[in-house]
Amino acid sequence: MWNRKRVRARVNGIDCGRYRCAFSSWDTNHFGVKSGKITIKDAIDQADLINIECWMEDFDFVTVYNVHNNPMNNLALSRSKLRPFVADVNIAFSADVLRVATPKSDYSIIIESDSARDEGALAIASACFTHSRFFNDPNIPSDRAQLVYAHWVSSAFHRTDRFFAKVKAGGNTCGFVLFTLNLSEKTSNIELIGVLPETCGTGIGSALLSEVAIYVGNHGITKMHVGTQATNIGAARFYERNGFTYAGCTSVHHVWPRARKEFVDEQI
Repeated sequence: MWNRKRVRARVNGIDCGRYRCAFSSWDTNHFGVKSGKITIKDAIDQADLINIECWMEDFDFVTVYNVHNNPMNNLALSRSKLRPFVADVNIAFSADVLRVATPKSDYSIIIESDSARDEGALAIASACFTHSRFFNDPNIPSDRAQLVYAHWVSSAFHRTDRFFAKVKAGGNTCGFVLFTLNLSEKTSNIELIGVLPETCGTGIGSALLSEVAIYVGNHGITKMHVGTQATNIGAARFYERNGFTYAGCTSVHHVWPRARKEFVDEQI
């Protein structure tokens, strides 16, 4: 009976309410190794940990999200036989749309879904992001970690459920916000915000956020959410200046159940 359950769990994942285990196609496609994702939403016990350990053994790379940074879950994970390590602490911010939707400049901003491939946005994604859990993982070469954000942006092109707000100069994108809408929950999630390094401090980022807030507010959205790394102090201050407040944190663990560093280097 256990073997049948184990096979089904590896194929279909696990969702018991306290935690959810699932195959991660995004990480698998980008890193070239079989990847999984575990989201822990409540306190887990020893039996849960054993099930999680068994499920992870079939993967090369697993990301574990300990929502609300539950300290007992962190302790249990640190004592597990697979020895995950904390690659990041993600800080969540939220804001009422009306607090952000205050025009801050005369920048011309366009907002679109189903966006065509945009080389300017890709160039920004490749150059301006320097904080990431992938940079903190010694098993991932830095050049591959640097490509994560470009892959993230590229994956959002030609998607009707992904929206870009863009500022252009000379026909080229010099700043963008990538975001989503959840109409049923009246929320919007900011996935990425980036500007060309030479335009930092000019107000483009604040103008983009404000325009996004106006846009989503016109679609019935009342709350905006965004997250950043705990080490990215500049981003945290930027969001606070633009009306966002701290909403919680999640510790993010990386596990390499079957891989050694030389194997990962060879694969990716």
